[in-house]
Amino acid sequence: MSWEKQRLKIYAANQDWDKVINRLHQLPATVSIEFSRWARTQKAQAWLQLQKGTQAREQLRALILSASGEEHQSSLDW
Repeated sequence: MSWEKQRLKIYAANQDWDKVINRLHQLPATVSIEFSRWARTQKAQAWLQLQKGTQAREQLRALILSASGEEHQSSLDW
């Protein structure tokens, strides 16, 4: 995963936010929890850089809920 982190850091350094988002669109089920959380955070930051607050908020909400064990909570509860 260290190579993947490096790739994503290069994309971010080049402000290629679409590549960051596309690369992180679907993570394999085999990635560690730590990498998954890091990746979701990176994706939210990319959305913010593209001034897409709604998508960033959805990403962060999913991240928070996954940490709390309630991934399927309705957004109406927020």
